[in-house]
Amino acid sequence: MLFTYGVGWPPESALRYASVAAKHNFDGFTCGEHHYPGSMPSPLLWLTRFVGEFPGYMFATDVALLPFHHPVRMASEAAMLDHMTKGKFHLGLGLGYVESEFDLYGLNIRRRRDMFEESLTIMKRLWSEDDVEHEGEFFNVKGSLPIKPLTPGGPKIWIGGQVRVAIERAARMGDAFVGGISTPIQRFREFRDIYFEALRKEGKSPEDTEFTVMRTVWCDRREDTRDRINRIVSEQYKRSFAIRDGHPMQYDPYATDYEHTVEYRCVAGSPDTCIEMVEKYRDIGITGILCSFVHTGHTPKQIEDAIALFGDKVIPYFKDQ
Repeated sequence: MLFTYGVGWPPESALRYASVAAKHNFDGFTCGEHHYPGSMPSPLLWLTRFVGEFPGYMFATDVALLPFHHPVRMASEAAMLDHMTKGKFHLGLGLGYVESEFDLYGLNIRRRRDMFEESLTIMKRLWSEDDVEHEGEFFNVKGSLPIKPLTPGGPKIWIGGQVRVAIERAARMGDAFVGGISTPIQRFREFRDIYFEALRKEGKSPEDTEFTVMRTVWCDRREDTRDRINRIVSEQYKRSFAIRDGHPMQYDPYATDYEHTVEYRCVAGSPDTCIEMVEKYRDIGITGILCSFVHTGHTPKQIEDAIALFGDKVIPYFKDQ
């Protein structure tokens, strides 16, 4: 299985924690995108800070919100990261769902699906063709990229989503599916079946793809770990769902079951407990855990120790099988 460490903000602590992850068996680094207070607005730019520090590791956005980027700019920056990582960059993409973010960019949230598909179509052409001419509903493009990707046809495309049409889009337009950090584990078996069926309809094999999920992670040997993490993360979700007006998760039956947050949405507890939890995801067919460690309520030393303990005791269990 793949295990990545999610690099956040601010720069000083992010580099410090990433260094711990690099020394303790993590495969690479990921970064997502949002545009509300306290979030990361520029994931590709932020990942470049880590590429030079950690050569040989994989890097991915989990996920960049494509409607907020011009396809030529996104294709160019992804091509550069593909070279900088020697072909180990994966471009994770999503539509976005927070209406205030679309208001910030002056975009109509109801058009995001069409905008996403047109944009990604342009990007793929720019990666593989010269003298691209495109006249579309949202973009007009004429010309070539100054730098083609190192990977023929461009970096791997991970596509995230929470509903059937998004999962089918991942099969049709992407190379892998990314499950959201707030999606409860109960939904992933359903998502897997939809994704695999859609892959077969596209003439693709499920064995040739990846099915990754973002998870909130914590690992220590305290007896109260799961209760403590459940309380911390539940409070974060309550605030987050208040911001995310219109998010599909708001009508998910598990969305407000805060009593079971740690069970449904996290990998948290002792090393043995974390192994048991990851096994549940692996048994569903999930091939990677994109880890976001809990910073709230912990000292820098506790965060470092949690990353190291998970990396030393949990990750090797799944690498040795």
